[in-house]
Amino acid sequence: MPLLAYGIGPGDAVFVPSFTFTATAEAILLAGAAPVFVDVEADSFNIDLADLERKVSETRAAGKLEPKAILAVDLFGLPADWDGLNDLAQRDGLRLISDAAQSFGGVYHGKRVGSLAPVSGTSFFPAKPLGCYGDGGAIFTNDDSLAEVLRSIRVHGAGSHRYEVVRIGINGRLDSIQAAILSVKLSVFNDELAARERSSADSRLTNMMGALRSARGRYKRSMTARPRPPSQPIRTRSGCVKSRIAEPSRRNSGFEHTANSMSGRSALRRRSISLPVPTGTVDFVVITKPGSRWGASSLRASKT
Repeated sequence: MPLLAYGIGPGDAVFVPSFTFTATAEAILLAGAAPVFVDVEADSFNIDLADLERKVSETRAAGKLEPKAILAVDLFGLPADWDGLNDLAQRDGLRLISDAAQSFGGVYHGKRVGSLAPVSGTSFFPAKPLGCYGDGGAIFTNDDSLAEVLRSIRVHGAGSHRYEVVRIGINGRLDSIQAAILSVKLSVFNDELAARERSSADSRLTNMMGALRSARGRYKRSMTARPRPPSQPIRTRSGCVKSRIAEPSRRNSGFEHTANSMSGRSALRRRSISLPVPTGTVDFVVITKPGSRWGASSLRASKT
C-alpha cells in the first residue's frame, strides 16, 4: 500500500535486503517496480548501508531504472540501522518504507518500531509479535496526507464516499473478528514481550544454540556453529523442532528475471535458524457475539 500511495511503479527501483521473506520483494513486483537486492550485515542480518549506497549509485549510473525507494526490514525482530537509513534516504531523495512485520513492539534508541521511518507496515499474522487468528496488519505514519491516500487505497480507492472511486485500490480492511482478538491481545502485549525476553534468556536454549542474540520481538536470532543440511531437525530433551533452510528471494520462482546478483553474505542462511519463543501469557481467546456485537476475552492456562 505505501508503494501504491507513493506512485511507485514500472521503471522504478526499490532497494530491498536480499535476506528476507519473499513477501518483501513480492510487494515491489506487484506494484510494477523492480526490486534491487542489497547485501546484509553479517552480525544483524539487516540491510548493509555500505552496499545500499553502492547499489543506489550503480543503479542510477546504469540509467535503466530510476531509484525511488528503500524497503528495509527488521529481520527476526531486530531493528535495522534506522538513523543511517533515514540519512541516506534524505540525502539521495528516496522514499523510506519500514517492513516491521517481525518487529512490532521493538525499540530503537528509545523510539518504538512504527515511528522509525516515514511509513511503516506490520503484520498481525498468528506467528508475529502481535498476532490475530487469521490475516491482518497495520500501517503507521505521521504524514496526514499520506494517511488519507492510504485509507483510500485500503477501501478500493474510495473518495469522499465508498462509491466514489478516485484511484486504484485494494480490499485491505481488517475483519471485525480479528480486530476483537487483537484488542484483547494488545492489552497484555507488554507482558508477552517481557515473557519472551525471559524465555530467550533460558540457559537450556542458549546452550543448545551456542549464541543467542535477543531482540525485543516475536523471534530471537540464533546462530549455529557450523552449516546444517536442509530439514535437519533440532533435537531437544522434549522432542524435535523441525528446521528448514530459507531460500533467498533471488533463487525462488518468479524472481529469476531480476538482474541483480545475489549478495555474498546471504550465505548466512546456511548457518542460521530462527525459533519461536513461547510466552504462555495468552493461551487462547474466546470469541463471543452477545447480541449484535462481536467481543473477545482471553483465557490463561492454570499452572496446576
